[in-house]
Amino acid sequence: LMADGGHWGKSSPLEILDAKSTQWTRLQGSLDLKIHEGYPGLFLLPTGEILMARLGFTNPGAKFGAVIEIDGDTALIRQTESFVVPERGGASSVMQVDDSGDVPTAKIMVFGGSGPDANASAEVLDASPENKNFAWRRIADSANDRSSATAVQLPTGEIGLVGGGPLEIEIYDPVKDQWKIGPPMSTSRQNHSTGFLAPDGSIIAAGSEGGPPPTAEVFRPNYFELPRPIIRKIPESVRFG
Repeated sequence: LMADGGHWGKSSPLEILDAKSTQWTRLQGSLDLKIHEGYPGLFLLPTGEILMARLGFTNPGAKFGAVIEIDGDTALIRQTESFVVPERGGASSVMQVDDSGDVPTAKIMVFGGSGPDANASAEVLDASPENKNFAWRRIADSANDRSSATAVQLPTGEIGLVGGGPLEIEIYDPVKDQWKIGPPMSTSRQNHSTGFLAPDGSIIAAGSEGGPPPTAEVFRPNYFELPRPIIRKIPESVRFG
């Protein structure tokens, strides 16, 4: 288990937890990150490395992500290329893993920004093992500017973007590089809101900062109109992703 962030206005060291001894260890070299990560977005890549794809209300001027490799009690850190759209701050992010081939591949997408940097832009990074040049590239913009939204991975491979100001949910198709707009929520959900995929495939959105009394809403994508799958056999083991 690795912990990062939690400090506003200064860099914080990475720590790892030894499950057997229940002791935390600070990783040497982790302050080389030089990012003030209040709410970082971390992803475990198929290579075992960790990608920081969402900087999380960082210091002004931090326009890049980072790749972290843990070697014993040392963190080896390298920067990704700069985001095409800087100041991602509280942008939402999601990772897609494809393990259908011999070597798993991974793509990370980021959407929007935070606060005054709210925007409708989106970017993708190919984090596959054979790709050593971790460079971001633009993908299609959404219809609405968003700040601190939540990206939800759908079973269809699409991504649902909820909250962040606009009431409407938007669905992104990474194959077609296209967006479609869904129905509006009853409440504007911004910072400190959340969204997740429920076991039945619906999206649950809840919470917000300084808003109305605690509420939650459910959205059922159009695949609910299709015949539901029947699980006939469960594998004894599954691969990463």
